[in-house]
Amino acid sequence: MGRRAGGLSRLAALIIVLLLGREAFASPSSLGIRQAWLDYPSLTVYADLLDREGAPRDLSDTEDLSASLGGVPLALSQVRRYSAVDDGLLILFAIDTSASVGGERFVELQQAVSDWIRRLGPRDRASVISFGEGVSLAQGFTAEQNALLYAVQSLSPEDERADLNLAVLRALELARTRSAGLPGRRIIVLCSDGFRVSTGSATAEEVRSALAVDPIPIYSVLFDSPERESANRKIAAQQLLNELGYDAGPVDGKLGPRTTAAIRVFQQSRGVAWDGRVSSELIGVLRTMAKNEKDSALSVIGEFSRRSGGELYRTGTSHFNQVFDTVASSLDQALVLVTELSETGPESTVKRLELSCSEGDRTLMDGVDIRLVLAPAPSTPVVPETDEPGSFVWGSVFVAVGVILLVVAGFVYVKRRGSGDRKSAAALNETAQTRLLSGAPAARVELTPFDANYTGPPLKAEIRDRLVLGRRVAPSVLVVPGDATISAKHCELQYTDGKLLVRDLDSSNGTMVNGVPIETSYPIEDGDRLTLGKTELRIRIIGVS
Repeated sequence: MGRRAGGLSRLAALIIVLLLGREAFASPSSLGIRQAWLDYPSLTVYADLLDREGAPRDLSDTEDLSASLGGVPLALSQVRRYSAVDDGLLILFAIDTSASVGGERFVELQQAVSDWIRRLGPRDRASVISFGEGVSLAQGFTAEQNALLYAVQSLSPEDERADLNLAVLRALELARTRSAGLPGRRIIVLCSDGFRVSTGSATAEEVRSALAVDPIPIYSVLFDSPERESANRKIAAQQLLNELGYDAGPVDGKLGPRTTAAIRVFQQSRGVAWDGRVSSELIGVLRTMAKNEKDSALSVIGEFSRRSGGELYRTGTSHFNQVFDTVASSLDQALVLVTELSETGPESTVKRLELSCSEGDRTLMDGVDIRLVLAPAPSTPVVPETDEPGSFVWGSVFVAVGVILLVVAGFVYVKRRGSGDRKSAAALNETAQTRLLSGAPAARVELTPFDANYTGPPLKAEIRDRLVLGRRVAPSVLVVPGDATISAKHCELQYTDGKLLVRDLDSSNGTMVNGVPIETSYPIEDGDRLTLGKTELRIRIIGVS
């Protein structure tokens, strides 16, 4: 009887704890730094402070938040909720274009990315890179939705391998771009099926090193193609063989020559006699091998995502829009914390930034390493050396520009003194605008042709007011060689009020920016594609002064 009473007492106590003390068993609150962005002396930190249910805590709870840098306490001048509308967001889409991705699934991915692009706000900027056997920049950071949509739709899953590590490194480099007008909050959205992953161009250790300081959050979307689970064994075999790199051809359910050859090579690699049949045993072996490869990719991609301050999402065969909406909504949970580093100089050292928040008798903490540096300082324009291809043209252009400017200035000066004509005064004013004055605002740009046969150096120039691009050597004209479809004076780059613009000069074959024909002055951003005639150039803004 006594044992029974004791058992009932313990049961009653357990029930009371479960009913009244659920907090003792609930998940604790969490504090996590997503990103830190230094625009010296202002340091902005984006962090998640979530309650036990995973919901953002009220701003009134942030009174217990504190920050330190290198162990020195920081004063927070702002603590507020992140707003995509007011703050903007910089998104870099990194898309896997290996042939293991099923054609229909890739079209779904393109559509979902395009839907996100169409929802971009006025302060948002986005870029698109693809990674297969190499990494390609399909579109640099821009607010031009048509250019981004064009870049996404131009991709196709055709490559033998997916160079994942190099893709992450290149994405981090691009996402760290410092340029006027780019938002401070930045994310990388990496989309891959996790198959045919190649690590030859870069190692995982290189990626870990790149993520150790100033990481940019990577939100990885790992997906499957539904054909791999098809009840039709031929369709399933084709998809699984493609995922494992055996090139079974189109996933159409037909046992054609490519599929037959892929099965033969696979069976021979396993030491099994080829029988030409798509058996249940074959499907089982393929699925086991595919699962092992997927799990390996999951481990690597998951590690990179966590180290970066991002997340890993296993989408399976679900709609991409669902996971993209989840990513976007999670961003709105973040706190924005701003502090000024006026007491700490930009000494190019790495220091530990730490956040902490008191919660009863516990303290939540998280930290990230940041490098204390200024934005890259303007440098002297670089002209190709005389022994490099095309250097004679460039040297001639700059010498001609200098001589002609001196002659025109002298002529205007003499004529103005002799007659005082108003037209001479106007001419002098125009000359002053094109003269390379050391104190005038300038943008330094680099133009790189997309032509794989082009082996010369990038075309570099410093724009003070305006610069003409064309086919023939002339005063104030930057020659773009090798294309007869470019007009003598094709278009004009203008630098005004801190913005770089391009204007077509009634050229015969038109000027396009990111595939969009332009008629009036059109803004250009770092990484945009500029097309003159048949020549496509990638424009990089390498500095302003």
